[in-house]
Amino acid sequence: WVNRVLLEGDPHVVIEGMLIAAHATGAIHGFIYIRNEYPLAIERMRDAIAAAEEAGALGENIFGSDFSCTLEVIAGAGAYVCGEETGLIASIQDDRGMPRIKPPFPAQSGVFYKPTNVNNVETYASAALVLEHGAEWYRELGTPTNAGTKIFSFSGDIARTGFMELPYGVAMNDVVDALGGATTRSGAPGALKAIQPGGPLAGYLPASLADSLTLEREAFAEHGALIGAGGIVFVGEDANSIELNLMFAEFLEDESCGRCTTCHHGNQRMTEVFRRVLAGGGRPEDRHNLEMVGDALQYSNCVHGSASPTIMRNTLRFFSDEFEAHVQAADTRLEGRGFVRYRVADQDDPRLESARLICPVDAIRGSPRGGYTLDETTCVRCGACHDLAPRGIARDDLVAVAAARAVI
Repeated sequence: WVNRVLLEGDPHVVIEGMLIAAHATGAIHGFIYIRNEYPLAIERMRDAIAAAEEAGALGENIFGSDFSCTLEVIAGAGAYVCGEETGLIASIQDDRGMPRIKPPFPAQSGVFYKPTNVNNVETYASAALVLEHGAEWYRELGTPTNAGTKIFSFSGDIARTGFMELPYGVAMNDVVDALGGATTRSGAPGALKAIQPGGPLAGYLPASLADSLTLEREAFAEHGALIGAGGIVFVGEDANSIELNLMFAEFLEDESCGRCTTCHHGNQRMTEVFRRVLAGGGRPEDRHNLEMVGDALQYSNCVHGSASPTIMRNTLRFFSDEFEAHVQAADTRLEGRGFVRYRVADQDDPRLESARLICPVDAIRGSPRGGYTLDETTCVRCGACHDLAPRGIARDDLVAVAAARAVI
């Protein structure tokens, strides 16, 4: 969202910053990667590039010099993992948007195996202003460790939402006051419960920290959170922290590229635990199991996996009572001993054979003539068979099944 505002509002300053970077590194071509969901940003960026080329500020022999550089807008498919630099590079190359293991780093081998400088939109925009006005001018705002300003987006349970460009170091309480204070979900005035900064990977902090929290990376890192790209969501007092965890866990599971089992299965397990706890099937060992999943996720190939447990960890640390209340209020009538189960549901599905072949542990056995079976004891619940053959392979939510039995 923050980058979108810059691309739509001042695309020329981004172009200028990229040209500065190209001149400094000797690059002759640049890519501006924008999600396809932002059509106005794509349109304005392309119009700005065309205008710069017409003015001689972009293209061959810029302003009659021996420096040449062209820029191209790439409309991405919107995968969340393409925010990671190597995933973004893969998408630019028309490959599947999957982050790769580093090294080599993009500066060594990037787009089409050429050395590539990957930076955020705000970084390029700032470069143009710093070169024009000087470093001391830039340092007039912000703090000694975090100079300058940053654009933040503010949303959620707050009276006024929107974007603000603020110096680093502004107190969170001052921001809340400037936005008119917290609200309930219905929009009525209320108390602030939590602050969710930087997106689904960045954290979940209690409102009690707003007195000491400043808009700086270090201030958030001190509490195990990230400031991220600058998107801050305010959470009102009537919100359910466990429901929010489930929402984020489902998103992270869905957006995992699937390249590494650690990330894909780790987020899957985290989603299943929160779903079961909310359904009334909490268990005493759930906290320990979530912590183990979080420890395993640290070894994912990219930050999507390694940062996935951040919100969960913050919840268990700062909202432990709320989590334990859900676990202790478990419906003892629930019988589900697992989270999900996969089974053969339709022998006539022609994609069953493909599902059998794709199974990583050979849990699906059989043939088109003799029929298929799925061995639950072997199945690792990766979900690949169901994704490929949703009619032939059914996915049963055991929590929902058990809850239905309990109601009956």
